[in-house]
Amino acid sequence: MDSSLEYIQHNRVRLKEGSQKKVTEIFKEFFEDIKGTVKGLKGYAILENIENDRETIVLTFWDNREDMEKYYSKDNKILSDLVEKVKPMFEQMPERSDYQIALFEVE
Repeated sequence: MDSSLEYIQHNRVRLKEGSQKKVTEIFKEFFEDIKGTVKGLKGYAILENIENDRETIVLTFWDNREDMEKYYSKDNKILSDLVEKVKPMFEQMPERSDYQIALFEVE
């Protein structure tokens, strides 16, 4: 694990019927476009719920809380533009939660 990886932002997205694949593609393009340009962002994961195609989870991985909070602030035009683009496919606005990593290991 990257020793500087300390925080995760958990975004639970509730979607309208039939929109999960389209939203995933938009999210993938978004993250490709911003890769390497957001201070403190170490990576991300897009998770499609296997049993409920109306739910997607987006995890973003951060090296510090300040950069994470700045990115998710209402002043971030890049993120707010993304939300406006996919908003018509939302059943409700995403629920966001912040986590500090206690242990993270991938083999």
